[in-house]
Amino acid sequence: MIYIDEYSLTPLYQQIYEQFKGAIKSGELLFGEKLPATRALASRLCISRNTVESAYQQLLEEGYVQSRVGSGFAVSDLVGEIPPKGAKSPPKSPGEYCGDLKTGAEDPYESRYPPVRYDFQFKNLSHGFFPHKLWRKYTSQLLSDFEGRDLTPYHDQQGERGLRLEISKYLYRLRGIECDVDQIVIRGGLEFALETVGDLLPPEYRHVGMEEPGYDSARLVFEKRRFKITPIRIYPRYDYLEDLERFAPQILFLTPAHQFPTGRIMTAAMRGQVLEWADRTGGYIIEDDYGSEYRYNSKPIPALQSFGHDERVIYLGSFFKPLSPGLRLNFLVLPKPLVPLYHQAHPWLNPAAAWLQQATLALFMRDGQLEKHLRKTLRQCKMRHDRLIEALGEHLGDRAEVIGANAGLHLMLRVPGAKSQEELVGQARRQGVRIYPTTPYWMDPGACPPDTVLLGYAQLDADDIDNAVLGLKNAWFRDHSPKSAQL
Repeated sequence: MIYIDEYSLTPLYQQIYEQFKGAIKSGELLFGEKLPATRALASRLCISRNTVESAYQQLLEEGYVQSRVGSGFAVSDLVGEIPPKGAKSPPKSPGEYCGDLKTGAEDPYESRYPPVRYDFQFKNLSHGFFPHKLWRKYTSQLLSDFEGRDLTPYHDQQGERGLRLEISKYLYRLRGIECDVDQIVIRGGLEFALETVGDLLPPEYRHVGMEEPGYDSARLVFEKRRFKITPIRIYPRYDYLEDLERFAPQILFLTPAHQFPTGRIMTAAMRGQVLEWADRTGGYIIEDDYGSEYRYNSKPIPALQSFGHDERVIYLGSFFKPLSPGLRLNFLVLPKPLVPLYHQAHPWLNPAAAWLQQATLALFMRDGQLEKHLRKTLRQCKMRHDRLIEALGEHLGDRAEVIGANAGLHLMLRVPGAKSQEELVGQARRQGVRIYPTTPYWMDPGACPPDTVLLGYAQLDADDIDNAVLGLKNAWFRDHSPKSAQL
């Protein structure tokens, strides 16, 4: 994409020339690729066609492009200066090194090692899990009755009332949460939800305690809003109280159903302790109910919000794991005293999610399809989870320790004696297996143990898991004899 700055002292033709030259030299434009027609580019940039022709002429004279009669200009084959065809950087995807799923940081092993055969990606479900046919059915049903009246107005700023009603019933059945429809606010992602919370709390509430290690995306939101952030250490000892009393934050962000990234589940005793802390100090708990839908060998544990301390707990739920992060639908359950403050803080706030998505989901939930879908995906994920645990026990034995099994879509693996996470990731990558470090989830990367990595299993085919773990064995213990499984 070519841009021009009309206020720059650099002539317009030179700005265009420099941008094309840079794209050609970097390999973004490859040999034989055509440049936009001079008339079309001039029209798009709202400049004279002569200006574009001057830039192209300069490129032609320096040999970066060649002119073809009747075909315009195309990139020249400048051997030795321009990267060869196919040298473009591979597309950046959510499976990149160092767990940087937001920026798509480039995998440093991509050019040196074999293609990835097995990816222990941990953020997304397999695309085959999404209920495509049913979603089309409900969307079509809505559109067949469509007369335009549902799209032309601005809608309820808290979200479609029908969807909020279904969420309240769903939360009562599955999470033990009793809440009014008016306590629920539909948002379009974690950042929007946490920013909404930040607008509601008293201005002196600027100190948040976050699990260490913990969810880096939430931490970035608080950093953006200039909150003071204090790490509350939960690894290797899973405890909150010592740091809570020591640092006295006013807000505590937790993932109690399936702590990220350790996968641990908060005990009933610990839940009582943090709720007592909130009641005693006037603090607020933001309960991110991450991964609560996926429990494999026991029933789901109740949400913190359901323990009768609902005035101190702000519940954060989403449809990212039950359905798809692509829907961009999550929600808050606000304590009743915060509901009027929400309307005061956001009197003109527009809805955070499209009407059609919300209405489709409401019908999907009304007919019981979400819970049917969850039962189906739970079976599929349990099969993958169990196969992974079995394969780790069979092939790695007591040379690796599983942390946080039996819930969620990932587990943490400790490989005692490893020199660094980079070594573990790089050795696995040589075998065509992609795993993920845990370093990004520590506020102090130096405190992160060097021997832990993350393995997700929801996107791997169940039949591939054994071979993927064999790849890890070959990467880390090629010269060692097998040992018995004690996980």
